[in-house]
Amino acid sequence: MKRTLRKLVFIEPKSTHLHIYSRVCIPRLGSVLLATLMRNKGYDVRVYIEDIHAIDMNEVFSADLVAISAITSTAPQSYRLADQVREAGGVVVMGGTHVSFLTEEALAHADFVVRGEGEFAFQELVDAIQAGTGFEKIQNLSYLVGGRVVHNPERAKIPNLDVNPIPDYSLITGWKRGGVISVATSRGCPFSCTFCSVPGMYGHAFRTHSIGRVLDELQLHKGNFYTFFADDIFTANKKRVKDLLRGMIDQGLTTEWGAQVRTETVDDPELLQLMRDSNCFNVYVGFESINPRTLKLFQKKQDLAKIERSIERFHAHGIKIHGMFVVGSDEDDVETIDATADFALKQDIDSIQFMIMT
Repeated sequence: MKRTLRKLVFIEPKSTHLHIYSRVCIPRLGSVLLATLMRNKGYDVRVYIEDIHAIDMNEVFSADLVAISAITSTAPQSYRLADQVREAGGVVVMGGTHVSFLTEEALAHADFVVRGEGEFAFQELVDAIQAGTGFEKIQNLSYLVGGRVVHNPERAKIPNLDVNPIPDYSLITGWKRGGVISVATSRGCPFSCTFCSVPGMYGHAFRTHSIGRVLDELQLHKGNFYTFFADDIFTANKKRVKDLLRGMIDQGLTTEWGAQVRTETVDDPELLQLMRDSNCFNVYVGFESINPRTLKLFQKKQDLAKIERSIERFHAHGIKIHGMFVVGSDEDDVETIDATADFALKQDIDSIQFMIMT
C-alpha cells in the first residue's frame, strides 16, 4: 500500500449509552497527542472528540487516513464509523485499550490496529504508507495479509515520556478554554491486580514525565476549571508527587484537581496535607470490592479496614471520593451488589462507579 498522506483525522467517538465520561467530558489524550506529533511533522490534522463536538463527516471522508481510538464503551460506535470510512475508500487505523486486547475483532473493521502505546508505531506506519514499504518491522502493529492476521512483536515501553510533545488542545474541534483538561504525568502501574487492563496496556514499569515538564504543561492550561491527572496511579512515587504538588503551589497552579490513587495514599500525612493545600478536589479510588474473597481473587492487597480508613482520612482533609467498584467476580453474588451499595451510602462516598466484570 503506497499512498500520499497529507490530511489526517483523529476521532474519539462517543458512547451510545451512559458510561464514566457521560456526565463530565474528561478528554482522553491518545488522539490529541498523536495529532500534535503529526502536526509537528507537517501534516494537516483534525481532531474530533465527539463528546465535545459533532464529527464533520465531510472532513472525515476528505482525509487521507482516519485514526479512531476506542475504549470498550465506544467500540460499537468506533466500528460503525470505521466501516463507513472504509466503504468510502479511506484508510482506517484503530488504537486504544479495547482494540489492543481484541485486535482480531477490530481488524474486521480497520486496515491497521496499533496495540498499546502508539506514538512510535503510528509515525512509522504513516511513513511506511507514504514510502510504499512493508509493515513487518513496525512493532505493536497488527494487520491482515491475504486474510491472515499478522501481529508484529511488542516494542519496549517508552522509558522517558518527555520525548512526547505537550498535547495541543487547540487542535480539538470545538475546544474552548475554561473546561476540564487531562494531564498525564506518568504511565504504568507497579501493582498486579488480576482484573486490570493497565499492566497489559502500559506495563508494570512506572514511567514518568519530569516535574518541570508537567509544570510547563499546567502553565499552558492555566485558567481551566479542573485538571484530571490521567495517570494510572498518581501517587505511586510519593516523593515525586510531593515535589510536583509543592511546585504547583509555588507557581500558583492550583486549579481544582483529581487523580486516581490507591487507599495507601492516606498513610502519608504530609502527602495528604499537600494534596489539600494544592486544591485537590477529589480522588478516584479503586476500592473494587467489599467482599474479602473477591479482593483476594483480584490480588488487590487491601481489606475493608483499609478502605474505611482511607474514606475517613480523605474526608477529614476535605477531599471528595469517587469510589470505583468491580462487580461480578467469581466470588460475588447478588447480595454482594446490595451490600456494596449499602456500604457506599453508609460511608457517604461522594460518587461511585460500578464496573461489570467483563
